[in-house]
Amino acid sequence: MTADVETQTAISPKNGVTLAAIMATKYAGATEMAETITAMPTESPTPAIPTVSKFCAPTDLKTSYSSNGGTGNVFLGAVFTNTSNVPCYMQTLPQVLLVDGQGNSLDVDYYYQDLSVSDVASAAKEKVGLWPGWQAWFTLIWFDYRTWCGAPVNGNLVMQITLMNNVGTIYVPTDFQPGTHCDAPASWTSVSITKLELMLPPTPTP
Repeated sequence: MTADVETQTAISPKNGVTLAAIMATKYAGATEMAETITAMPTESPTPAIPTVSKFCAPTDLKTSYSSNGGTGNVFLGAVFTNTSNVPCYMQTLPQVLLVDGQGNSLDVDYYYQDLSVSDVASAAKEKVGLWPGWQAWFTLIWFDYRTWCGAPVNGNLVMQITLMNNVGTIYVPTDFQPGTHCDAPASWTSVSITKLELMLPPTPTP
């Protein structure tokens, strides 16, 4: 685990689930992504912004949210827009937890979508650069949430996102609240986290 990852894990407030637990969780196969978001082609995921650019802070970013679901799975998407007047970097692997309104984390397993443990270690060093006005997004996918048998959640869930290099935390409210009905007490549900991807950006004017 990299120094950046260790630092961010240490500052995540009010949560017992750490990125170490996420990285240790078993690797799972691919699943469909939210259809409402268009990603930049994978062959050019990082814009050529100056290497000395800062890490994005909460004040640099405007967030928006979308959701989709069906057949027991729910997709929770977050979009970040760089609203500052300078370029900045975000981490490729979002440090994100689902919490309630009081910041208490849900008792679920997390892992990074389509990445083995060795892939996660490599991707943890990667960054996504955002020119002013550019956007990036990721999706949380909660599989079989109807089998979740945790304590009832008060209100809708919130995505708690710890930004790279200890620059702050962003809270993205969702419109999703897991039910109290427990379909499968012996089962365990998991939440998949996709890599941060650029949306198709305009031509930058540095």
